[in-house]
Amino acid sequence: MVSLGRQALLEAFRARPQDTNIQVQLGNTLIQTGNLTTAAKMFRRALRLEPSNLDAAAGLGTVWEREGRP
Repeated sequence: MVSLGRQALLEAFRARPQDTNIQVQLGNTLIQTGNLTTAAKMFRRALRLEPSNLDAAAGLGTVWEREGRP
């Protein structure tokens, strides 16, 4: 999967809000910038649309780990 810049990801998300791959990439980018709350929202959104999305589940787990959740 090609990683896009944050601005490009935001534009892609606006154009295709149901694309779980974009949501996961955006969530990972948000983690890197320290925006954990919004990253978690992206991963949860992806999981609502595609409950078996392992990348979204792993991303949400990363957010929880960084927040210090057990």
